[in-house]
Amino acid sequence: MKTLPLRVTSGARTSAERIPTSPVARWGALGLAALLAACAATPSQPPPARHARPAAQPMYFYPQRGQSERRQDRDRYECYQWAARQTRSDPGMTPLRSVRSAPAPDPAPGRDTAIGAATGAAIGAMVASPHHAGEGAVAGLILGALIGASSDQARAEQWQAQAAARDRGRAGPWHDFRRAMSACMTGRGYTVG
Repeated sequence: MKTLPLRVTSGARTSAERIPTSPVARWGALGLAALLAACAATPSQPPPARHARPAAQPMYFYPQRGQSERRQDRDRYECYQWAARQTRSDPGMTPLRSVRSAPAPDPAPGRDTAIGAATGAAIGAMVASPHHAGEGAVAGLILGALIGASSDQARAEQWQAQAAARDRGRAGPWHDFRRAMSACMTGRGYTVG
């Protein structure tokens, strides 16, 4: 094994010590440096900004059977009431803000990768024989980093699925109400535009 001299100065005393520089130790240090550099990268996509619900497009109804102005108002009112009962949503009502607890902050991207690598390296060094501790640490580092990266990926996919579900939930009731209102008015002899 090749060694390099190291001079340590403390006060007036100087002593020469040697540190090992085996190829495994060098590759392990290089792998650890590369892994930590990869963990320090910024996230590829920032979380989307939360926007208010867009205003619904107005609905227009054109009488096809020569209905009077009073009859049109009555039909609109009755269809509105029917659509609100059928869909259990009323776009004319101001939605109440529900008190929500703040969501738990997600850990930074790459956190599980770094923790997995550090834990894997420590376990690999402890499990390996004393003469192969460096090789065990490198193997554990790589395996721990892979497991941590898969955990990071799973968390990102779960967050995206939850965001998509929230977006679907926001649009659903308003879309259903518009369909119900259109069906009612069409049945009463109006063209919906």
